[in-house]
Amino acid sequence: MAVKVPMPKFGLSMEEGTIAEWLVKEGDYISKGQAIAEVNSEKLTNNAESEFEGTLLKILVEVDDTVECGTPIAIIGEAGEDISALLGGEAAPAAAPAPETAPADPAKAAADANVKLVPMPKFGLSMEEGTIAEWLVKEGDHISKGQAIAEVNSEKLTNNAESEFEGTLLKILVDVDETVECGTPIAILGEPGTDISAFTGGAPAAAPAPEAAPAAPAAAPAPAPAAPVNVNITPRAKKYAEEKGLSYAHIKGTGIGGAITIDDVKKNGVSKDAPAKDPADVNITPRAKKYAEENNLLYAHITGTGIGGAITIADVKANGIPATKAEPAAPAAAPAAPAPAAVPAAAPKASGAAPQVAATVQDGDQIIKMSSMQQTICKAMYNSVHGTAQARIMTEINVENLTKLYKQLKPKYSAVGVKLSYTAFIVKAVAMALENHEAVRTQYVDDKHIKITNKIDIGVAVDVPNGLVVPVIRDANLKDLRQICIDLSDIVDRAKNNKLTSDDFGGGITSITNLGMYNVTYTTPVLNGAEPTILGCGSIFEKPVIKNGGIFIEHVMNLTITHDHRISNGGPVARYLKEVSDNLSDFKWA
Repeated sequence: MAVKVPMPKFGLSMEEGTIAEWLVKEGDYISKGQAIAEVNSEKLTNNAESEFEGTLLKILVEVDDTVECGTPIAIIGEAGEDISALLGGEAAPAAAPAPETAPADPAKAAADANVKLVPMPKFGLSMEEGTIAEWLVKEGDHISKGQAIAEVNSEKLTNNAESEFEGTLLKILVDVDETVECGTPIAILGEPGTDISAFTGGAPAAAPAPEAAPAAPAAAPAPAPAAPVNVNITPRAKKYAEEKGLSYAHIKGTGIGGAITIDDVKKNGVSKDAPAKDPADVNITPRAKKYAEENNLLYAHITGTGIGGAITIADVKANGIPATKAEPAAPAAAPAAPAPAAVPAAAPKASGAAPQVAATVQDGDQIIKMSSMQQTICKAMYNSVHGTAQARIMTEINVENLTKLYKQLKPKYSAVGVKLSYTAFIVKAVAMALENHEAVRTQYVDDKHIKITNKIDIGVAVDVPNGLVVPVIRDANLKDLRQICIDLSDIVDRAKNNKLTSDDFGGGITSITNLGMYNVTYTTPVLNGAEPTILGCGSIFEKPVIKNGGIFIEHVMNLTITHDHRISNGGPVARYLKEVSDNLSDFKWA
């Protein structure tokens, strides 16, 4: 069945796009994910990729034409397929041969031209698919342009799908809890009474899918040719991998021409003799796990970029290792008679999962299903506590000077539309301290490897309805206090309004959680994913302070740093915490 390819939306702020160049022509066969056009918007130039497979039957938008996001730009279907119902107008009579499938008359065919297909939105370039968590409207409702019509869950966030069109909701195409790829139509809008049989009667078209199934086995042999000799890797990266004993054939390179770089190897190289990790201990999203199993990919070695460090589908696609590559190692382990030793090893795993405490349900209790975000947080926090060696260091610091500076700067910042906050001061203080403490920028990779990062991206915990998100301020050490205030206000506002994208998450080297506004004295936060530290901040309050032989009433604040003791010992972490404290007392940088 022919489908319309919509003008893509590269980011939530993009409203319309201009076709700069068509990369294909009518009659070409299009593969799923293939770039078909170059699109210009006000902020960037990007490629429009097809979410569908088939023949390009019609180009609907010419070069240099500008249309709103979601507007059809092309039609893809079977070669020779009648698309008059999708085009409308005078071409409608061509639908005459179609009575066998749907007795649509020219009037109805013309009406179909007004039908609008609402696609599954793409919240960030790394999002591959979405799950309908809840429909906020029902069939028959009138929908305004920009109206939120459904709540969508992805691996990294929960957001609202907004309609790019105005009209009546004629049909909901995707049910609650159903997962579809970005760009797939999830609803149909149009005028009441419009014939949409051409769009809903395409169920039989799914039948040919089994024919595509045989293609899967054809893909199976792909792992075999992945011999290291054919891998596109830079000489330096190859030398580094060989010196460190790391496998790299599975890595998706980020260098020129897709070459694997040293950074790629450091991040995703797998120790050739690393012990296998129990799948039950791996923090991976259900959809990513399903994808890995369906495609026979190993994933335990991957550093996740999802919420709480969870491995996402994108992570598996980029760095999953075909299981066939691991098979040679299996026979080697088989001859080793110590197989029985593996049995006792598994026992502790099973017993380790049992201690999870569950509430007893009694009459009158209200049982509520957790949202996708709540389920993700639940699993991530449990895995964080049980998969790391978390230790905490606490200190009380004098912030009398900080409160005075805050009062001085707040009206000046407000006058230029910038919101100053104590959290912004803390982000700046942490960013400056991180530059000088390599030990706190060190992360655990596996039992034999660690990595040190010089990119200082800092996550900030934001309380949102039914959950918690930790968007990241990128390159915080390169920004002054004012820019941090601007970035912080932006991510907090977008978090509160479900406007964050998947690009706002992942990659942080530390996180900050500030509960001072809730009159909290101390907090002992849990590590966020693979990050080696997290800083918890309490409220600022007055107390008697002994100074220079006298007693004064001054402002103080308590800080707690949780660190992964597997790699960050108490001494280095304490020195880092002292510098953070000093930065909150000395404002030569402000």
